Amino acid sequence: MGLKERRKKIMALMLAACVAGTSVVPVAASDVSVFSDGTDASPEAFDSADVDSANVAAQKTIYINFYDEEANTQVKEEPMQVPADATSVNASSLTAPEGYELVLSGDLAINDGYVYAAVRKVATTKTVKINYYSEEEKKQIVEVEFTVDKDATSVNTSKLTAPEGYELVLSGDLAINDGYVYAAVRKVATTKTVKINYYSEEEKKQIAEVEFTVDKDATSVNTSKLTAPEGYELVLSGDLAINDGYVYAAVRKVATTKTVKINYYSEEEKKQIAEVEFTVDKDATSVNTSKLTAPEGYELVLSGDLAINDGYVYAAVRKVATTKTEKLKYYPDRKGNLIAEVPMTVDKDATYINTGKLTAPDGYTIGIVGDIKISQNNKVYITVDQNKKSVTVIFKESGKVVSSKKLSVVATAKYVNMSRITAPDRYQIVTTGSKLKISKNNTVTVEVKKLGKTIKVIYRLAKTNKIVATGEIVVDKKATSIKASEVPVPAGYKMVTTGSCSVKTKKIEIYVKK
Repeated sequence: MGLKERRKKIMALMLAACVAGTSVVPVAASDVSVFSDGTDASPEAFDSADVDSANVAAQKTIYINFYDEEANTQVKEEPMQVPADATSVNASSLTAPEGYELVLSGDLAINDGYVYAAVRKVATTKTVKINYYSEEEKKQIVEVEFTVDKDATSVNTSKLTAPEGYELVLSGDLAINDGYVYAAVRKVATTKTVKINYYSEEEKKQIAEVEFTVDKDATSVNTSKLTAPEGYELVLSGDLAINDGYVYAAVRKVATTKTVKINYYSEEEKKQIAEVEFTVDKDATSVNTSKLTAPEGYELVLSGDLAINDGYVYAAVRKVATTKTEKLKYYPDRKGNLIAEVPMTVDKDATYINTGKLTAPDGYTIGIVGDIKISQNNKVYITVDQNKKSVTVIFKESGKVVSSKKLSVVATAKYVNMSRITAPDRYQIVTTGSKLKISKNNTVTVEVKKLGKTIKVIYRLAKTNKIVATGEIVVDKKATSIKASEVPVPAGYKMVTTGSCSVKTKKIEIYVKK
């Protein structure tokens, strides 16, 4: 091998060692002798082509594919020189694109001249939890998540917001321990007390000094919230500054009254009836009608507050009505149907109506006597009774009167309902129909017949056995006897017989005495 060939071999070996990262070059002694001072060979000029040819023989170009799997996109592709026989590239020899980091470490395989290097965006932040804890209440108030820089070891209180109604106890940097930040809090004082200095500049003296509660962060007090001392009023309105815990409030004595004019005007007559002066409080903006007296013969149309405009009060009036109309409601009773409703004129101020002035509806009589109250809706409720008449019911059997009784009916009635009539004892009604016509002499006749069987009664004097009278009684059809005490006796006689009398023969004898 000639000198030039040996030199090329050595250069190639040295270049391969550099690429492989080793400092040991395996060179034979015979090859090294070509560089010794004792060599017989004559020096040759250095040729850069010799090095290039060595490079080509010892290296190859591959491409690194930096790929973001989360974004599913290639971030960058760049070439890289490796030994010709290399089958992988160690991740430590790669530099990820700016803002990215390699997902894997170690050897990455070379496939068809490419190396797949998965990358991901470098995380710049992390989430920690802020534990807001009240040591006074010995409890956690709230726990919230908070984002900080990835490498942060503390959180500054200027970036924290305490829970509503609380404030941080400490300020500055709070350490992050195992992903948590302990932030002690306490309840916020929401108010403070200031002093209001009510001062009269006219009198050059303090009138009063009172304490006043305001919001903790208040820098002023609005006069709308202040009450000047009695007999005084605030000079200024609006916000008064708080200085060193004091509020200077200038006051002056209050003028207590003013005079306005009341214009009593009749809109019906289209003229002013009267104009009078009236004294009101200095700050009054209206006059209540309860304080006004309308001109004689007139009354105010409106009630309530009447506005003061340019020192005048417009008070509409009208002539006083001397009467009013009430509605009289006639009822048979408070739960019955309305019989009649009629109007009646009474004095305007009347609160009662006397029944002596009332006329009941036709066929009725007023059921109460005296004063009846007029209701708030101008109605009078009057109880009335229907007029009645007496009707005699005559009971006849075969044309003979056996009994009679009286019924009360409405005065205008022309008939009596059969449902109101009951037969005499031991009789039944024969007359049919649902009602009976009332005669001119106010009677009705009802046909009846006896119930059971008829027993003849012979009345004898107990002493002489002489018959003094006879009569008939009706007993139950199934009866076999009747008590002597149940048998009527003729007028002027007394019963002597006692016990029971047999009625099987349809005849009994009763002994009596005078």
